[in-house]
Amino acid sequence: MVELKRNKEGICVDYRKLAEYTARRKSVRRYLPDVFDEEVLNRLKEAFSEIQQDFGPLDLTLDIMTRRQVSGLFMVEAPQYMEFQIKDGESRIKSAMMIEFLELWCSMQGWGACWLGKVEPRHKKEGYEHLATMAFGLPAVPSYRLTIAEFLRKPASGIGKAPTGNNLLDTLRLAPSASNGQPWWLVVTNDRIDLYMTHNGITDLIPRKTKTLDIGIMMAFIYCVMSARNLTGEFKEMTDAAELERKEYQISFII
Repeated sequence: MVELKRNKEGICVDYRKLAEYTARRKSVRRYLPDVFDEEVLNRLKEAFSEIQQDFGPLDLTLDIMTRRQVSGLFMVEAPQYMEFQIKDGESRIKSAMMIEFLELWCSMQGWGACWLGKVEPRHKKEGYEHLATMAFGLPAVPSYRLTIAEFLRKPASGIGKAPTGNNLLDTLRLAPSASNGQPWWLVVTNDRIDLYMTHNGITDLIPRKTKTLDIGIMMAFIYCVMSARNLTGEFKEMTDAAELERKEYQISFII
């Protein structure tokens, strides 16, 4: 029996609670062979539905697949996979944010999960675009990091600027990204966070579509961490964001 964690109100997704796992989660690449039953999978889908209700509307689908139904270059053997597809023209950044919320929710359950690069379903839905595939299941290795030192990440000063005494970047720098490229730059002020995509030669080796997913992942981390600090806000595209060299403005979190 797999026990599913809820908060006291019985709500499936608590973004403040998810913030605890931004500093603990890890990408799991070894799994036990156990397959989740329909009851557990239905709870997973319920969690994703709640996320979509919070941040939709968005035509983003979730399908559970077996090893035979997916293939690709950087495959991780797992009992099951989450396949995400979006309707043509939908926001990739917003979709990636939703998926990362679900990945953190899986971590909260004690499961393993891992974004997979260049892995796609063998058959796609008509009118939809493959967005991401994620391995998941019961981990065969520890699914949590014991200390912050285990994260191989840029220092806070390497991902942005914040006012003196503001330690927000120390937490946000732990966000995962494709090939650990960390293609983001954040400008933190008292009332907003401006998020940029970096173009520095190294990160330009990563396809733009993939970097767009990384921006969405960072948005999820921003939302969870700010919620845990009781700083509510929303994401907006602002017209007054500063133009920075080799950095492309994406979106802002307005407090």
